[in-house]
Amino acid sequence: MTRLAQDEVILSKCCDPDPIYIFAELLPNIGQITVIAALPSDSNDTTTVTLSSDRESLSVAHGGRFANLKLPALVRDGFVPGIDVGSTRNVSLRLPISHIPNELDPLELGDALWSASSMTPYTQVACRYCHAPIVKESLETWKDLPSDNWAEMMDFWHCHKPDTDDSLESGHNSFHKGYGAASSIEPTLGIALVDIMCFHLLQTDCYVEVNVNPARESDQERQHSVRCTSCKQSIGAASNTDPEQVKLYKWEIRLRKDSSMTWGENSEQKFISAQLLSMIESQGVRRFIVHGTDMSHEDQEDDSTGILVSGATDDQESKKDSAKDM
Repeated sequence: MTRLAQDEVILSKCCDPDPIYIFAELLPNIGQITVIAALPSDSNDTTTVTLSSDRESLSVAHGGRFANLKLPALVRDGFVPGIDVGSTRNVSLRLPISHIPNELDPLELGDALWSASSMTPYTQVACRYCHAPIVKESLETWKDLPSDNWAEMMDFWHCHKPDTDDSLESGHNSFHKGYGAASSIEPTLGIALVDIMCFHLLQTDCYVEVNVNPARESDQERQHSVRCTSCKQSIGAASNTDPEQVKLYKWEIRLRKDSSMTWGENSEQKFISAQLLSMIESQGVRRFIVHGTDMSHEDQEDDSTGILVSGATDDQESKKDSAKDM
């Protein structure tokens, strides 16, 4: 689970030459909100912190100035905030919360990102463009893929590893033993694998066709386009080494858990953001180059240009102040 599901940060300030800044961070694991108010001068007898009657907002007053912030969660009933007046410009306090907001609930987030835990044997997947069925009814099992560094963790940290044939050469052993860095997890008939951005399954389990590009047959890193058999729209990709294994981009499809529910769709930005947050947490990197597809040449990736994305913090969100815009 990414830190997006663990913390929520909201920043507020008054439009004033010497504003009061309020920083609030939700810590659902300990059921508290950490609040820091940065004052233009040292706190004194005029400095007060109060909660609204509905326990949804926090107000800070100091030296005739005033700032208000809508909190990321509801504060526990009966709690009265207090501060220690002293020679400091940063006033901090902890607020106990009554419950975790639904939008931060890990199960809700997993459901929104279409994780395997939110799927059922009756889940229906259709093309986003023509609404034709994509996944066959014979597919009833959905499994989440492990983290990107699962093979390294298995190889170095697990004491009880699967039996391996020592007679195999070391170069091939890592591939056959099923947990080394050279090995891979592959979908099987009737079972789909799920990661943050894609569904991985066999072509025989879905209504798609693989558009093989002869120019890429010698390039093992390139992928072939996967198209809807009905409208011919590109909705995924297939590996050049094994075109039978396809992946469906989640933003190119629509989904519902069963026939009694409404269809749901998600934007590409939502899944890309979740993927970047996951990589920040698992790999410790915060700078990425995002490449797109060269639309002037069908199905060809354009590696010459890209967008540089830097992650300052995992889950910081700017929000309007209650009185003035930031």
